[in-house]
Amino acid sequence: MLNKKVSDFLSVSLDTAEKILSKAEVGGEINEEMNAGDWVESRLIPNSIFIDEDEYARMCIDALKILGTTAATDYGSSRQRDLGQSWADMTRGYLGEIAFVKFLKEKHQIDAELGHEVGSLTEYLPSDIHKVRKGAEQFRAPGMKIGIKTGKWNGVWLDIPGKQFDHSDIHVFVKVVPEGTICFHSLSTSVSFVTRF
Repeated sequence: MLNKKVSDFLSVSLDTAEKILSKAEVGGEINEEMNAGDWVESRLIPNSIFIDEDEYARMCIDALKILGTTAATDYGSSRQRDLGQSWADMTRGYLGEIAFVKFLKEKHQIDAELGHEVGSLTEYLPSDIHKVRKGAEQFRAPGMKIGIKTGKWNGVWLDIPGKQFDHSDIHVFVKVVPEGTICFHSLSTSVSFVTRF
């Protein structure tokens, strides 16, 4: 049973596993060319990255440190988010970023640093990855601006609103699979990249 395999691999409930498979189909990842079993074996499993408690806690703290300097509105609207929602949203984004850093290290032996310090919008908007290095070389600015967007498993496409598309050279979409509410759950968070690199 494929649901069971996904559930066991990601340490999520069977209901969550079923939702993951369903959304992969709705989003076109599972199709005539790639059946569900092949998708699990060739995309989900090899591109999944697991975040440990220390990494999770560090992203929560980083998000909290910068929270007072960000707008509480939903991007492109006037709706105001409360502090808890803003913190959860920012933490989810940071979890996607740390997962991508781990992906670069584990899959491509590239060390990367994020820019989670307080700074100006022009300083941090163009790229979520601020420094990279391979092997023993010194950290340097990356050769391209990388934008990382993070969504929940019920997201089926990458949404880049307004002018954000023009700020980065490439865009990475990371889906986060927490059991429970982000920021306040059992820390069995896993992240999977659902696009080819």
